[in-house]
Amino acid sequence: PGNAAATGLYVNSQDLRIYVTRSHADGTSPEINVYDVSRPDTPLLLGSTEFGNDIPTVFAADNFAFIGTNVSNLDFQIFDSTNPNNMPFVSGLNFPQYVNDMAFENNILYMVLRSNDALRSITSQ
Repeated sequence: PGNAAATGLYVNSQDLRIYVTRSHADGTSPEINVYDVSRPDTPLLLGSTEFGNDIPTVFAADNFAFIGTNVSNLDFQIFDSTNPNNMPFVSGLNFPQYVNDMAFENNILYMVLRSNDALRSITSQ
């Protein structure tokens, strides 16, 4: 739904969902669309969420969406993604700049920031 530019994509092989992130379009297009791709030939929109800010990147695992944003005091945010139409805020962190991209490997979430200490990592240990 909507016509805002896509900014990121994450395929979650655990639950066969695709998360498409988008730039903010003044409430006319949700910034995250979640699709069921259990049938890749006919993706089914499960839900969309309006955040009111650009969402450059997302990573999803279990029932959580880890979101990089352009919110100046909460650049990294975690949401419960059980219901893609209503994703409640769980936690977040403030970084020196916006989160542009993320990757997950060996229980470490790596993030690249726009500038200023450009690489960050988080682990659950």
